Amino acid sequence: MPPPTPAGPYTYACEAAIDNAKAVISNSKALRVQSDKMIEDAVALTKVAQKSVNDGLTQKMAESVSVMQHLEVSSGETRAGINRAKRWYNEMELAKGMVLGPETTLHLMTRERLDRPLVKVYQRHPGTQLTEAATLVKGVGALDGAMAETKRNINMLQNAKKQLDENIQDKKAGFRVDSEIVRFRKLKAPSRIHVDESNALRGH
Repeated sequence: MPPPTPAGPYTYACEAAIDNAKAVISNSKALRVQSDKMIEDAVALTKVAQKSVNDGLTQKMAESVSVMQHLEVSSGETRAGINRAKRWYNEMELAKGMVLGPETTLHLMTRERLDRPLVKVYQRHPGTQLTEAATLVKGVGALDGAMAETKRNINMLQNAKKQLDENIQDKKAGFRVDSEIVRFRKLKAPSRIHVDESNALRGH
């Protein structure tokens, strides 16, 4: 550059303006480097936060699947217990009916009816009154208590199975929600920022 002159084309004002422009250019370069570094740090922090949240949701989904499997096994075992208890209850009810004997004479065979001549002769002899009847009555009472307790246990098992099934449905709904959140986060994740391409002043 020629030496500045008050009357020439390169005046002192031009020199001051050029020096000021050089300082601004230097400051802008430093600011650009700082901005690029801040963008890189922000992108790295975003990726770390995104990965941390996604990993947390993925772990929660895995735990939900594990809990669902345990709940389904418990529900199956509870259903098996209900079936065994119902089968036992039905068998005891049938046994009780057999112990109590026929309800009407229509259920008796001819040889079992009390109006048969041989039966009448047998009843006229002393010592034919057996004590098993009182024992049967006492046993039937104990059987009724056991059957009532079994029925209460069956109701409790049915309520427990209903609660397990509801918990399974809740866990499945939670798993679906978490999976949709993860999918949505991956779709809406910020695209990769190229620092070299983000500088619009480069090349000018």
